[in-house]
Amino acid sequence: MDITNEVLRRMQFDVPLFTPEEGASQLLNISKKFDFCLFEYFLSDLAGHLADSSDASQIVTRLDRFIGSLADKVDPDQEMLLITSDHGNLEDVNRRDHTYNRVPLLMVGDRRLRCERDQDLNDLTDILPLIKEILRDGVSRKRSTGRIIN
Repeated sequence: MDITNEVLRRMQFDVPLFTPEEGASQLLNISKKFDFCLFEYFLSDLAGHLADSSDASQIVTRLDRFIGSLADKVDPDQEMLLITSDHGNLEDVNRRDHTYNRVPLLMVGDRRLRCERDQDLNDLTDILPLIKEILRDGVSRKRSTGRIIN
């Protein structure tokens, strides 16, 4: 939940510190044990509510390194990475509430699926059907090829 464990360390938990890139590797290693892995990062939301531009800048830098590293490590034949949000607020640190701006969806993985579904993705309600399709496709590929799809 905090990518680098900095927040947990401030809370007096005895956990190792990670770089954002190491955090990405940790998450990817965990995800390989499951067909589906959800990672929630709420510190960007908290920074937006606090309207702290310095904290927001650090969060965006950390996320950029983390997401970039994850994207670089994803095997498009075996994995699909989806990154989105349920609302905006960090993009406008002049307000403390959620914005009504559209939130992006980043998809890293199978090019065919990305191209086919790009037209169908309009809002957050389209994400669950997309996840189900990805999982269904992975199960059918497992059966037909004998490969394990994470």
